[in-house]
Amino acid sequence: MTKEAIKRKIKELRLKSKTVALSSVVVLGMHAAKAQSSMPEQNPKQDNKEMIAPTPKNNLEITPVEKHGIRAAAAATAMGLNTMEMFDLSNVTWDVEMANGISGCDVSDKIAASTAAGLPHNRDNHHCLAGVKAILRKAGINIDDCTGSAYKAAAKLRSMPDQFTEIKCDYSVLPYLPEGTVVVQDHGRGRDAPDGHIFVIKEENGKKVQRCGQRSQWQLPRNNRRGRTGQRYGKMSVFIPSGCTVDQETFAILYEKNCLKSEALAILAPRIEVVAEVENKLPQSSEQALQVNPQALKRQASRAE
Repeated sequence: MTKEAIKRKIKELRLKSKTVALSSVVVLGMHAAKAQSSMPEQNPKQDNKEMIAPTPKNNLEITPVEKHGIRAAAAATAMGLNTMEMFDLSNVTWDVEMANGISGCDVSDKIAASTAAGLPHNRDNHHCLAGVKAILRKAGINIDDCTGSAYKAAAKLRSMPDQFTEIKCDYSVLPYLPEGTVVVQDHGRGRDAPDGHIFVIKEENGKKVQRCGQRSQWQLPRNNRRGRTGQRYGKMSVFIPSGCTVDQETFAILYEKNCLKSEALAILAPRIEVVAEVENKLPQSSEQALQVNPQALKRQASRAE
């Protein structure tokens, strides 16, 4: 199922925008005042399109798995658990649509802010690994024990799951990844690009570029070809700071692909059940659902718990 389809389904379930914030907070048993601040009290007679309607008006069919993924996304967002580190992404290939669902975090912001041009470690444009080491060190991340060729940094970053999450994607996705993402290109075949390459994605003047401590700005690579030499790099490895979050549509897609780690699923499972119970107890007709106000929703949540 595409991300656009997920969006339509979430919209039909009224699990978006303020409704998501209200319903998720309420079913997780948080303070009533916080629930009130998420959405103002509604007039029962007002035709408010943001009220929860469990049954889609256009009879759009939603499979149990898809609906479960949407509920899981709402619960994870309310609990602040929708970070990259929650997922096992070894069997997922990211496309542009999914990559657009990734948002930066404090760590990615720090890395991006540390990419100042002209770092002394790469003045000749031939020491990308030294440049990236300096960038990460300034952001509080140490990979100084990684020595030699740039391609060796992939193994180092892969051994740091608390700080970086590896994803699979092709070159077309790079402009849509968050700042602070680290990209490593392996050495090519034979004598092609024997040291590989490493860089950090940074946005400058509204455009994503690559930074590795060099003086001048370099555009992101569009393929595995090395500059004007005609050589080709090997496999590309992409590492996103683990604290980066994903939006609800992307979360639902990853959930349906069984990417959620078992420990994360164990934490979310009880909350997903509460969301389902509250949703199932709401009025089934759209006309009645529009008259569900925050007070009624809180009472439903209290009984479900």
